[in-house]
Amino acid sequence: MATPPVKKGGYTFAEAKIATTFSRATWYRWEKLGFFELLRPGNKTLVPGDVIDRVLSGELKLPSGHRARHWHAPGSEASPPRRKRGRPRKSTPAETE
Repeated sequence: MATPPVKKGGYTFAEAKIATTFSRATWYRWEKLGFFELLRPGNKTLVPGDVIDRVLSGELKLPSGHRARHWHAPGSEASPPRRKRGRPRKSTPAETE
């Protein structure tokens, strides 16, 4: 008889990054903003499994459209267009007339 897989209660930051693409700093920032509490058994910090489920399902409302950028939303709604780097080109006499 096959047993169903056991769901983990907490994930390391490396496992959470594989599942959601969010970095360690992002998880700490969201904890500081009060979205959830990270687990701290002993000297290790873990991301709760139910929080990862809420992030992936869209139930947890994240600030500044962050979720949309990570799940490949169209660029126009996710973030402003990037500006070109470097010095602006000088206008030629033909462009100014």
